[in-house]
Amino acid sequence: MPSGFKVMSVAETMAFWAGKDGCPAQPASETAGSIQHDTWSPCSGGSEVELYTVNGGMHAWPGGEAVNAKMGEPTTEIQASPILWDFFSRHPLP
Repeated sequence: MPSGFKVMSVAETMAFWAGKDGCPAQPASETAGSIQHDTWSPCSGGSEVELYTVNGGMHAWPGGEAVNAKMGEPTTEIQASPILWDFFSRHPLP
């Protein structure tokens, strides 16, 4: 690992952004099928922090095509690209 960088777990990363954005410490959580959606809000300035977890998933892009066996089969329960577009459309940079 290059000097000055720290690898953080998903939980540490979400806690960092929730704290930085002035969000509640605990998220609201919804589960449907193998998808867990955690949302930290309301946050300062109308921001929010969201995490989608594919329980049992590997490293494949949700809603995408399988790249190779090592990455696993992508879930078809959600489509990551429109979810990201929606999030960034609701939260443009100033």
